[in-house]
Amino acid sequence: MVDKNECQIIACVPWHWHSKTNGCNSENQLGQKFCQLGTQLWGEENLTWRSGTAFDSVLIILRVLEQFNISDSQSLLIYMNKYFKEDKKQVKGVTGIIQFEKNGVGVARRRHRINPPAEIVAVKWNAQQSKWQWTI
Repeated sequence: MVDKNECQIIACVPWHWHSKTNGCNSENQLGQKFCQLGTQLWGEENLTWRSGTAFDSVLIILRVLEQFNISDSQSLLIYMNKYFKEDKKQVKGVTGIIQFEKNGVGVARRRHRINPPAEIVAVKWNAQQSKWQWTI
């Protein structure tokens, strides 16, 4: 949704720096550490929802690699399915608890993440700096 009068875009993203649930000042300790390290490495402006979800993706893979003797990428996918869907395990990530439905939903039986995070944010035009900036 774009508000042309105020030069802003409203969006829904899975993670944001100022999230009360999983952001840098939330009770999610992993989120706090992620923000501290990410700010040192890339700067606060470059720490986005993409960074948070990428971190969680790597975290998921590492958790499965810790648990199983994996020899190839096909085995990794099989064991990821086993760990998260069949065994119903979960991981605490930057974006919150990561867990998946066992049997899926709909005709295609897609296995979605249970309670995925959603943050409503505005991206506003900062005329002084001539760039778009995220806000909550």
